[in-house]
Amino acid sequence: MKAYVGGNRDLPVVSVAGAIDRTSSNEFGRLFRRLARRRVKGIILDLAATRGVDTPGVATLLLARRDARRFGSDLHLAAAPESFLKVLALTRLPGAFRLHPTVDNAQQALAGA
Repeated sequence: MKAYVGGNRDLPVVSVAGAIDRTSSNEFGRLFRRLARRRVKGIILDLAATRGVDTPGVATLLLARRDARRFGSDLHLAAAPESFLKVLALTRLPGAFRLHPTVDNAQQALAGA
């Protein structure tokens, strides 16, 4: 997994290339804790280039959401692939995340918040 942080200081966009899985979960969790501690308005996770998210990856995302909320922020997911949505359905967590079709949609939603 490779993660690139873009956007701006108050509204970072994390673009992920590769898989969010057992092997990348520690690295991913550290990145999100670091961003959450900045007390940003929100964190957008761009999943457009993500190859896959397995069950441990979903657990990592749930922890990232918890960390963001602990610091007064929230996690928004953009461009989630169908395979990720299926994992959410299998784990009975389809409403656990704020999902947006694009990064632009997520940014607009957070701008209006």
